[in-house]
Order: sequence, then C-alpha cells, then structure tokens
Amino acid sequence: MPLSPIPRGVYSSVTEIAPKALAAKGIRLVLADLDNTLVPYKVTQPPPEVIAWKEALEEAGIALFLMSNSR
Repeated sequence: MPLSPIPRGVYSSVTEIAPKALAAKGIRLVLADLDNTLVPYKVTQPPPEVIAWKEALEEAGIALFLMSNSR
C-alpha cells in the first residue's frame, strides 16, 4: 500500500479501526497523535478501550508510534 496523507476512512474513535483489517492490508505501523486522538487534551492515562486497541495492534503484528506536539 503506497503512503498517502489522504484519509481512506472517517472514524469517531481509533478503537473503531480493526487491527486485523489493517494487518490484512499489509499495514505494520500506525502513527497516532496523542492529544485528542488517543486521549482528550490534558488526560494523562489512556482509557481501557485504547489500551485494549493497542494490545490488539500488537497481537496483529502492528507497531504503534505515538506523536504529539504538546508538552
């Protein structure tokens, strides 16, 4: 799959993105922004559903790389 900045889907939460579906497309790395993507602004701990999603990514052989422009 070629790299493209154009979104291929719209989701209300990252947890709606199925790790197995990503793996089936050959995706091995997910880049995610921390603030207001994985957690709301100023929240220091991810909710249980995001932790479960991260673990499902790992089980599917996908690495999660966190990025943030906040302190």
